[in-house]
Amino acid sequence: MGGAGHPDRCGACGRPPPRAARAIRVNPVLPGCHPDPSVVRVGADYYLVTSTFEYFPGLPLFHSTDLERWAPIGHAIDRADQLDLSTVPASGGLFAPTIRHHDGTFFIVNTLVAGSGRQGTFVITATDPAGDWSDPVWLDDAPGIDPSLFFDDDGRAWICGTELASPGLWEGQTEVWLSEFDPVALRLIGPRHPIWHGALHGAVWAEGPHLYRVDDRYYLLAAEGGTERNHAVCIAVAETVTGPYRGDPANPVLTHRHLGRSAGIVGVGHAELVETPAGGWAAFLLATRAVPTSDARVAPGDAAPAPEVAAPAPRGAAVVQGSPAERTGSTLGRETVRVAVAWEDGWPVFAPGVGLVVAEPSPDVAVHDDFDDATLAPEWTLVRTSTESRYDLGARPGFLRLPARAATLTAVGAPAFVGRRQQHLRATLTARVEFAPGGAGAGAGADAGAGATAGLAVRQSESAQLRLELDARGSVRAVIRADDRDTLLGSVRADRLDASFAATLSIRLDGFDATFVVDGVDLARCSTLALSSEHAGGFLGVWMGAFASGNGSDSPATLDVDWMRYDGSDL
Repeated sequence: MGGAGHPDRCGACGRPPPRAARAIRVNPVLPGCHPDPSVVRVGADYYLVTSTFEYFPGLPLFHSTDLERWAPIGHAIDRADQLDLSTVPASGGLFAPTIRHHDGTFFIVNTLVAGSGRQGTFVITATDPAGDWSDPVWLDDAPGIDPSLFFDDDGRAWICGTELASPGLWEGQTEVWLSEFDPVALRLIGPRHPIWHGALHGAVWAEGPHLYRVDDRYYLLAAEGGTERNHAVCIAVAETVTGPYRGDPANPVLTHRHLGRSAGIVGVGHAELVETPAGGWAAFLLATRAVPTSDARVAPGDAAPAPEVAAPAPRGAAVVQGSPAERTGSTLGRETVRVAVAWEDGWPVFAPGVGLVVAEPSPDVAVHDDFDDATLAPEWTLVRTSTESRYDLGARPGFLRLPARAATLTAVGAPAFVGRRQQHLRATLTARVEFAPGGAGAGAGADAGAGATAGLAVRQSESAQLRLELDARGSVRAVIRADDRDTLLGSVRADRLDASFAATLSIRLDGFDATFVVDGVDLARCSTLALSSEHAGGFLGVWMGAFASGNGSDSPATLDVDWMRYDGSDL
């Protein structure tokens, strides 16, 4: 896992790190919104799954042989009839999963939260982690969230999870519980054992538990503090699986909450341990790369240029106040990071000799999709599940066609939106699009599609997003939606073809600064502070993609996307 040299500065705190920090070549190992990682080793192969909340397909699977380079191999939830995500709110849906392997079968245990459909904890299985995965088997007697599965050496299996303590001694107190599990019948058996309430008295949200057996002792790894700046990793040990568990005197064994608001990485927690075939250890966990607030130059809600005026917002307007060193999260969301682990005196030491997660920038990337394949590339996902078709790769070969259904980006539903995660501090999504308000083959500006819009969007939730959208009149509008309210930033006319309007659209993100570009010309700029989870709420980073909407009514309008290109850089 080692690499040559070491970084010039520590990504967590800005100070030169010890050489031991250079054990990781790239960190995050899964950039962009990939929270709550769970890892299992089968022989020399490693498989990893993360949470996806309301996005579909859900629960992406990755494969690695070196714990550093991870290739996508599929999704555990890839059929609309597996689970009903159609009504889950933003940051609802599929919470933290756990993946395990036993006797030739892979298991994922997970929780679906909120919405009007079936909710609760479920287990799915597969003989190949790339799929197909089974339909869910619901565990109605498994309360709360963050279930984890543990196969003991004696052949017994256990599930642990987290629920609010009742009655709790303080607000936000949780209880980690443990029940035996029948891996054949896929059901809980026997009594439920409360085994943990957190390492620190007064700790909130002791959650994300995982159990391991090491040298005939049982280790309980859990997060606490809430999945924000106070997030932390704690560990406890017991002689029997049901406890009692005693905490490591060094708890929390990994956290960044003591580093203050200048830290470059925040929210470190929700860890998973994995042992290599050679007997080494590593931990995967979530963290957020924070961006200086001084990067946000134009605040949302500033006076917008008059309609049809393509003047960019003035640089320097409404500068966000605060120390240049202060960081306030980012639009990247919670990412998957890795640290080395060593065992000392019967306890795991996370990032030994360093005690921090160190950011190692990934190389610049440029991903161009011409939509020539019969299926979407694995990085593209939709919002929620639906029985309606929301994209078509065959209607016009070489194009991605999005129909303008009634669902919108601004209300809970299943809009025609195909997007991918922002994965870099500087990210640009560019697309060549043709918008036919009256539908493919109809005249541009047809009345039937008068209320439709389509284009590019940067989505955090229904109440926080950016849109660069065409309308039936051929206008291209730059819009920011913050606190559930749209603000027009600027507009310009698009080129008219025989049956549609065409444009090359770009949204460029640089820290907390966004630029809207039409046919190579800057149209408007704004801050994206309102799209960070610290401001908008929820648990997610942003997705960048193309959309079409009839804005409340089914429309014949279509958006044809000739190509989309994602350019990302952390440097």
